[in-house]
Amino acid sequence: MNPESMQPKSTGAGLSLLVERFPEEGEALRRLFQKSLSFQSLCDDYQECLVALQNWQQSTSEEATAWRDEYALLLLELEQEVSQYLQNPAAFITGPR
Repeated sequence: MNPESMQPKSTGAGLSLLVERFPEEGEALRRLFQKSLSFQSLCDDYQECLVALQNWQQSTSEEATAWRDEYALLLLELEQEVSQYLQNPAAFITGPR
């Protein structure tokens, strides 16, 4: 059995956030989400990162600034990875076609 097929299905919340962020790419993002388990995982990572960034933006703790910077950088890296998927989607298809 393929280990990727044993992973739980993504809820799609991360996909919705990415469609909001890149509305002109909405259809391509939806297609990738349907066909690629690794892209589904990327969507989940994007959602988790965005939630963490928002939490740190509201924090008044001493370490909040450092964590905000860290999560902002990670969010940018995830958006760059999304762009790579959009530029060459066939290279990332891992699910049934």
